[in-house]
Amino acid sequence: MASESEPRSYNNMLKNVVLLSGMWGMGLGAAFVQIPSAQNVLVENGYSSISAVPLGLIMLLSSPCAIIIPKLIVRHGEKKIFVTASLFGVFGALLQM
Repeated sequence: MASESEPRSYNNMLKNVVLLSGMWGMGLGAAFVQIPSAQNVLVENGYSSISAVPLGLIMLLSSPCAIIIPKLIVRHGEKKIFVTASLFGVFGALLQM
């Protein structure tokens, strides 16, 4: 006999997989747009010697975040960290406009 919590757990797992897949796809799409456009702007303005900086910064900053963010989630909770990350994302998008 299956308990009542099993279907809910399975449904939550499916929801999380779908959400994670969608967010991964959006992040990958944003990277494919942002990196080449930033490099094109640098090259067009005569800064071709530093055109690899946008990609380098993304790699430099995302790698440590993969270690730091889970620790912050355990310490402060998921909701606070996700809201803070969203605010950083909005701020970064406004800077790029």
